[in-house]
Amino acid sequence: MYFFGISRFLARKDMDGAGESIDDQEWLYHAIQPKFIRATTSEVENIFNRDAEAELADAFTLSDKPLVVLIAGKGMWGLPLTSQDWVDLRKAWVDGQIQLAQHLSSQGKWLIVPDSTHMIPEERPDAIVDAVREVYVNTPR
Repeated sequence: MYFFGISRFLARKDMDGAGESIDDQEWLYHAIQPKFIRATTSEVENIFNRDAEAELADAFTLSDKPLVVLIAGKGMWGLPLTSQDWVDLRKAWVDGQIQLAQHLSSQGKWLIVPDSTHMIPEERPDAIVDAVREVYVNTPR
């Protein structure tokens, strides 16, 4: 894969700060990096990986340790679900997260964060704090 800087060139007008918050500028800066584009592309390609079930079966487990998996309720990356392709992708993503939670721990659970996109740490840090507290309280000592 070759990168020629076209996305950075096209995004330069958005990075001048006109009408955008610092958070938006930082997000855009990271989103146009080749490593981000490669990672995101790989993630999307592997959502429909037919070997995913075999990989999940081979994954380590947390045994009976508590686990909470948070799932974005507003869709993936804040993109509107306007076509059947996006609906199918969203379903595959959520189903995969639920399977992961159930596979990794006998106490694994999942929670949908209804008012958050994929950026839960930025949009709903309180949901993460609550999940960490729940895991801490339920961890045997």
